Amino acid sequence: MATKQQSSLMEEVSKAQETLHSLFDEIGLTRCDREGRQESLFAALKTALQDQMRSIIAYVPLLPFDYVLLTSRKGKKYIG
Repeated sequence: MATKQQSSLMEEVSKAQETLHSLFDEIGLTRCDREGRQESLFAALKTALQDQMRSIIAYVPLLPFDYVLLTSRKGKKYIG
């Protein structure tokens, strides 16, 4: 089950995506251009989240800098 913060983040991403789709329609982007721009958006989000994780990890000397150990219901996952 998603937390309130996760739900809020997912909602903001969905809103941004809807806004972008409307803008893409308005300016008449082709499907290929839309996909490229959407990939850029998700790449930027991924980079921002990874940078934030790395800045937090820098304060935890016991964990490797490039990896965060996350525990989920299914077991442990490593995210770099």
